[in-house]
Amino acid sequence: MFTATDSSWARWVRSRADLSNLTGDMEGTHWAGLRQLLPIYQSITSVKLENGKSTSFWDDRDLFVPDGSLQTVALYRLVLSATSPDCNFYKFVWKCRAPQRVRFFGWLMVQGRIQCKSNLLKNNIVANDNCDVCRATGEDTDHIMFGCSFTRSFWAAIGVSLPPNPSVSRPWEQQ
Repeated sequence: MFTATDSSWARWVRSRADLSNLTGDMEGTHWAGLRQLLPIYQSITSVKLENGKSTSFWDDRDLFVPDGSLQTVALYRLVLSATSPDCNFYKFVWKCRAPQRVRFFGWLMVQGRIQCKSNLLKNNIVANDNCDVCRATGEDTDHIMFGCSFTRSFWAAIGVSLPPNPSVSRPWEQQ
């Protein structure tokens, strides 16, 4: 299914499903089991990003030259394409002066992809989504960044005054 071959099985699945999340015209316990395994599969696989003309990463070839090395010009153009108006957080995340690892965390944060307890609970990795620090329920990204008693005291200690209902989903709009 996740191969570059053009087998009849792969064509059949690709015509009926979104392979990034295994949704579509697929019913039954087999597909439900595959959907449960998808996060594990995604965590142990990698893809080569190329020209972005399609979302079939295993079929794109334009970012790499025949010897397998990366064409930085093509990569630069791909990154610049992410600056479209549809990507509100691009400037907030990637144009700030923070270290690269902080920018990457910010990118995951604004998309709700950090490994908070609510995300882990959705993937059946933990039994509950209680915050291990303050014991509140619902440890999501907003709770970790602004709602936990520990983080609220941290922000106060460094002199940051938070707005009434801060949210990580649109931090570039926070005052």
